[in-house]
Amino acid sequence: MNIWPNSKWLGTNRMPVKNIELWKQLRREVNRCPLNVYVDWVKAHKSNKYNLIANSLAKRSAETPLNKPFSFSETTKKWSDQNTKRGSVPVVGQKIKIRIISREYIKRVKTYEYRYEVIDPNNQAYKNLDFVFYNEYLSRNKCFNVRFNNEQRRPFILEVIEELECSDYKY
Repeated sequence: MNIWPNSKWLGTNRMPVKNIELWKQLRREVNRCPLNVYVDWVKAHKSNKYNLIANSLAKRSAETPLNKPFSFSETTKKWSDQNTKRGSVPVVGQKIKIRIISREYIKRVKTYEYRYEVIDPNNQAYKNLDFVFYNEYLSRNKCFNVRFNNEQRRPFILEVIEELECSDYKY
């Protein structure tokens, strides 16, 4: 949390940190606190006393939200029966046919994170769901032929080659 501001809020994997606005707010609160504060990562949904308390408070807070969400995610129903798994689609500079399932604009790094599924039956990753970044707005529930970069740790769309007719690929 103290290193991310110096790295433009990118993690060690060069991908944008999740919940940037929440981390920034936590940093401000910690800096205001007259006590020494130690932040420790705890695996979620385990029997850690403080994690259970935090979950309870989060659920109660979600029932009566006072603030706008930090980001807005839009989702479309996926076609595949697979679960989304980061890194399930090799990123080697290839052209690939995908369908956008969801998008989330990450304000701090001015880019979109897209969840997509591979729709080309000739591709080894057919029906896999993964995440990719792109600086431009793409409509969800649309199909595209795109070119990826070649960085598996930071998948990015380099170019949208063409929009495809989704009905030609629906399985």
